[in-house]
Formats: sequence, C-alpha cells, structure tokens
Amino acid sequence: MPTKTSTTGQYVLHPVENKTAPIFMPSIATLKQVSKTFDNGVEAVRLFSMDVAMGERVSLLGPSGCGKTTVLRMLAGLETPSEGTISIDLEDAGQIGFVFQSPTLLPWKTVFENIWAPLQLQGVSKAEAQTDIEDLLQRVDLSDFRDAYPRELSGGMQMRVSIARALVMKPNLLLMDEPFAALDEMTRFKLNDLLLEQQRLEQFALLFVTHSVFESAYLCDRVAIMTNRPGTLHTIVDASTEDVRSEAYRTSRAYIDKCREISTHLHEAV
Repeated sequence: MPTKTSTTGQYVLHPVENKTAPIFMPSIATLKQVSKTFDNGVEAVRLFSMDVAMGERVSLLGPSGCGKTTVLRMLAGLETPSEGTISIDLEDAGQIGFVFQSPTLLPWKTVFENIWAPLQLQGVSKAEAQTDIEDLLQRVDLSDFRDAYPRELSGGMQMRVSIARALVMKPNLLLMDEPFAALDEMTRFKLNDLLLEQQRLEQFALLFVTHSVFESAYLCDRVAIMTNRPGTLHTIVDASTEDVRSEAYRTSRAYIDKCREISTHLHEAV
C-alpha cells in the first residue's frame, strides 16, 4: 500500500473507510482534519475536512490565498499534509486527472502528441492510443488541429487540449485548478459546457477550484466555501438542480438565487 507521510500528516492510497458523502454515494476521496504549514512558516490550510463522492461535482470557492490550490495539490499527492489524513479510494478513483491553471502543453509536440504523452509514459503505443485520442479530439472539437503545435492555438483551444490530455487517462477523479480563469467570458462559458458534457459522459468525480461564484453555481452539485488563510471549511452549499445546465439556466431565477446564496456565504466566510 503506497503511503506518503509527513511528521503528523498522511496521504494514503487505499480503500476509503469513511464513505459518508452527503449525497449518499461512496466517497472517492476523504480529507480528515487536514492542515498544511509550509517550510517558510506559512500556514495555508487548517483542519480542513470534506468528502468527494463518486460522480459528483464539487467546487472549492474562496478568496485568493485561502489554500484552495493547496487542498487540490494535497489530494493529487503533490503536497503532503502537515496534519490529518487524506484517503483516496484507488478502486473507485483509478487514475487521478489534474488540469492546471495554465495548459502546460509541451511546445515541441503536436496536439495529438500532447494528448498521447501520459499514455506514452505508461508504455502505450501511438497506434494503441489512436482510437481513444481521435475520439477525444472530436469531442473537444479539435480534430482539424490534431497536427498543430501549441503556439498555433488560442488560449481556449490549448485548454481543450489540456482537458483532453487529462481525460485520456480515463480518471474517475478529475482535479482542476482554475483552468478557465484567464479566458474571455464566452470561451469560459463554452468550456464550462464542454466540461459538463464530458462529466455526464464519463461520470468522473470533479473537484474544481475557482474564484467565481457564477462558475461554481453553474458547474457543481456542491460548493465548498473556504475562509481566509489559513483556509478551513466555512460551509458547503447545495447547488444541485433538476434543471439542465444550459444558457437558459444561466439567466433563470433559480440560478440567480443560488448565486446570491453562495455569495452571501462567501462574504460571511471572509
């Protein structure tokens, strides 16, 4: 059983013991009383606890510097908690996908090769990967750019490549760190809808970091609101709806009311 440990914290890859997510689905990931203090003495996160259930969409929302990215990086195993325990259910989670704030594409590789890269590292040949990659290129509307290089793409197109690269691993847990923050509003809306479409198809669990009340209310079933640094969990808002997330929903009374509710809790938290 692979385990990463710090002085008092743990990152454990094993079946999650506490399967008590609020929507009564098994948990893929559980954070229990997790804290993180960096070597320079900055306490980024304090006593943070939360479950992420199979197939649900959760956003982390809070002010700049409140530890949202740190929580995400700890879940990905890129940082080790100083205290508390993070448990990942390997049977349910399988591969963990991570989409960073910037696309982080390899400039010397084509779109196809960038998407193939994580599979290539696992020994999967280009021929073996071709069908899956071609399918993803079609789904993210980049089939005509399969042989293009990152420098030839717009910011939104580069982010679509980054999403496809994460999805090619077929993760059941996808972590996204403000991936659309630098994009214009219309491109952001389009990629929100693309992400929702892929999540409905693949049914992966999504943990999405954002600064946007509107984006969190549109994308997610639950919105976890964090306090100022050291970030802890202030409240979780139920953002689920029976309405289809669409352009019509963006202008609906239900969506506006939910944004107002989330905004009120955010102001209380900070």
